[in-house]
Amino acid sequence: GALTGVAGVREVDPRPGSGRVSVTYDPDATDRGRLVAAVEAAGYAVDDGGAAESPHAVWTSRRAIGTWLGAGLLLVGLVLEFLPVPDPLLVAGFGREVTVSWLAFLLAAAVAGVPVLRNGYYSVRTRNLDIDLLMSAGILGALAVDLPLEAATLAVLFSVAELLEAFSMDRARSSLRELMDLSPETATVRRDGKEQVIPVDDVAVGERVLVRPGERVPIDGVVREGTSAVDESPITGESVPVEAGPDDEVYAGSIVEEGYLEVEATAVAGESTLARVVELVEDAEAERTERERFIDRFAAWYTPIVVIGAILTAAVPPLLGAPFERWFVRGLTLLVIACPCAFVISTPVSVVSGVTSAARNGVLIKGGRYLEAAGETDVVAFDKTGTLTTGELGVTDVVPLNGNDEDDLLGCAAALERRSEHPIARA
Repeated sequence: GALTGVAGVREVDPRPGSGRVSVTYDPDATDRGRLVAAVEAAGYAVDDGGAAESPHAVWTSRRAIGTWLGAGLLLVGLVLEFLPVPDPLLVAGFGREVTVSWLAFLLAAAVAGVPVLRNGYYSVRTRNLDIDLLMSAGILGALAVDLPLEAATLAVLFSVAELLEAFSMDRARSSLRELMDLSPETATVRRDGKEQVIPVDDVAVGERVLVRPGERVPIDGVVREGTSAVDESPITGESVPVEAGPDDEVYAGSIVEEGYLEVEATAVAGESTLARVVELVEDAEAERTERERFIDRFAAWYTPIVVIGAILTAAVPPLLGAPFERWFVRGLTLLVIACPCAFVISTPVSVVSGVTSAARNGVLIKGGRYLEAAGETDVVAFDKTGTLTTGELGVTDVVPLNGNDEDDLLGCAAALERRSEHPIARA
């Protein structure tokens, strides 16, 4: 909503799962600075690629600290209000008694509700009818009719819900970052007869890249020297390591298990198989599923109906002689509990998390609608048993011959393989 009102903006494609927004605009009418300013004016921070935080950092953020403090004050107020303990009177006058519990509720609503009210203010500025605006109306309305307990409860519970939503979104983004981190940031190349460690983005097609045991292949290429078992499961999903030697193709993100390889780059970093996988996962969010499209259509009609219903609930009965406060509270209750925002955000978060988690485990899903189709599938036919294994080789049977026993046979096999790092040797 904040970007659509900027002059020159033609198309806006928000992708909350990856924390990005794609904007198509006319450079003659606006520029990047104005777009960033519009996003920040709507209450969002713009990050140009700084260090990514753990999704668990949300629980120690400023918003979380305010929420926990508000929850503590709410608990203090509840104890004083409903348990047989003294609730000292602080001030009396103008028809109001200010007790410690009343003050605790008010402070809880203020501390936990400030971020909600701030976001509600941004929603008003951008003329966006969203959950923050509705919750802000609920908190302010409860305070206006002297219901601090209800205001505090609403502020604290909604802030906790917001933290849970932020945590789920950050987990989806973290999963995508983990997928991107499969490719190393640096590569060892041979230039002018010398080994140099350079950023992987600087590797040119045709250069020789040196990969030692235990390292990840930084780019797609063809092996020119050396042989090794290569674990390609993060890229191809093949569970058993494959033998790679001269003229064999290897992929960025695969792991060289026990040998030394010299690889001739056949693609730059941004065009590798892994880069295409990451792009595929990112684009999965842009391709909305049938359920997402239905929910968007549903919310476009449902939210205004809820707001109108809440206003009528609060306004009409008092005009007919009913108690104002009672029906005002009922209108606020309808406004709060009937808002569909959590319903709307649930599907895209689930889709991004599912597609990203599957890609990280070697299963490539082209988009959310294919993920939904998999959820409705009753029977799957596999072409071979190898794709159904965990990829960890193990000894299943020992068959001794010519009078030897199992211990002798295992001892000989272990002696032969003890200096090898091949996956079968380790088994």
